[in-house]
Amino acid sequence: MSKKGGKSPENETKQARILIQKSLISGEGYSRMVVTDLPVVQVSVWAGMSKENKKKLVEGITRVIEELGVPREAITIVIYEVPKTDWASGGQLHSEKFPNR
Repeated sequence: MSKKGGKSPENETKQARILIQKSLISGEGYSRMVVTDLPVVQVSVWAGMSKENKKKLVEGITRVIEELGVPREAITIVIYEVPKTDWASGGQLHSEKFPNR
């Protein structure tokens, strides 16, 4: 357990919500906010994912993070497309390990 005001995930989420609420009340909006403690999700996928599947992925991730109490406007998601020739696991390139995918 963390002490009151510590850096627990619950306190960070609460601080993010307070920042967002203050910004909306003051009329500054998100474009003028400093959003250093808000969630940024980075997803790496093989190159070639369709736009439709990217939209489904982003919607699903956003929904899960919203369930943690983070407003959807505060959630940033970055999708990195990586060629299978640049991705490996178990000492083998994915272009060789998964040639038909």
